[in-house]
Amino acid sequence: MHACTGVRRTRAAEIKQLEEDLEGSLQIAVPRSLYQPYQPDRCPTSDPSVLASLPIHPQNARNGTTMPSSPIPILFLKTPTTPIDPYTSFFTSPLPPSLPPTVPPQQHPTYTYAPRHIPILKHTHDLTPILTLLASPPPFPYGGLIFTSQRAVSAFSSALQLLSSPSQPASPPTNPNNPQLTPHYKTLELPLYTVGPATASALRALASTHLPNSWVEGQEAGRGDVLAALILERYNEAWQEDGAGGEKKPLLFVTGEKRRDVIPRMLMDDALAEERRIKVEEMVVYSTAEVEAFEADFAAVLRETEEARVRWVVVFSPAGGGSMLRAFGWLDPLTGRVREGVDGDTKGRTTFVASIGPTTKEYLRGEFGLEVDVSAGVPSAEGVRSALERWMGEKGLGLR
Repeated sequence: MHACTGVRRTRAAEIKQLEEDLEGSLQIAVPRSLYQPYQPDRCPTSDPSVLASLPIHPQNARNGTTMPSSPIPILFLKTPTTPIDPYTSFFTSPLPPSLPPTVPPQQHPTYTYAPRHIPILKHTHDLTPILTLLASPPPFPYGGLIFTSQRAVSAFSSALQLLSSPSQPASPPTNPNNPQLTPHYKTLELPLYTVGPATASALRALASTHLPNSWVEGQEAGRGDVLAALILERYNEAWQEDGAGGEKKPLLFVTGEKRRDVIPRMLMDDALAEERRIKVEEMVVYSTAEVEAFEADFAAVLRETEEARVRWVVVFSPAGGGSMLRAFGWLDPLTGRVREGVDGDTKGRTTFVASIGPTTKEYLRGEFGLEVDVSAGVPSAEGVRSALERWMGEKGLGLR
């Protein structure tokens, strides 16, 4: 008998026991790819530490700290982006969890999700002010554009496409070698300021087609106040480089009818030295209304997912917050505020709320008294997933 034969048999028995332990703990058949297979041509060690180093170890399966639960329902209160929605895509891809360094690697869970979109808002473009601006003769009156939502970018892009259409007689053909035949907006050299990666991506697509000499700034800001500080620094710096004695053109804030005034307020703050102030003019290019069927649609999805041990709702806008909370049954009809005890402590709760960023978080707190469980540090699919997985890891939620 070969010297390794006994060790091999021991190893085979250990592998068999591992498979039985895993299947008994999880009540599922365990694929061979989940553990290191027994290889007869090798002489493995019989040290117990070998088993402990396997990708899935029986002890980890038994202690309930590392195994993922069934897919977690995550309800996005937004219309899905077409043709590919980044939230659906990102939350259906397997990624390592974002946990604090105090959580040892062997306790890292792998969360899976069942994403759903429930449209809460509908948007209507108003292209008239954009068309009027872009069809006006030069010089262009603004030194840069500010966008804080994809809807504003979409409206601006629609107007540019309309102007570029061959059916528009007022739009001359484009000829890069003859500026007289090129619409003046295509020659603009403007900073396009934005607040997050999703809007920045939409802006880059717009610029590459319609504003090839312009560029995107601010996608790393994440919040309106951070973007305003960035604009104060960069726009004033560029003005100084061009000669501070010249005209400092205002910025145009392309926005919807519902928005916060943090950016214009900070840029035009009387507390700033006069030479640092930046005038901001606003152009409303879309209106927002709640989808009539939202409350009923949302309540139906809540009933479908009510058996889930953990369920997330992600809020993307302050609008519709009241309808969401009424569907939860969390609002006191007398005060219009969240009932006592429905948020805060996670014990006994299976539904948790995440906000896309601080603006929505602060609105829900101020208007309804709701403290969201998680607020994304960056307004993106990556930011949301990172924040809620870190939070679930700290709370021990979403696991068997």
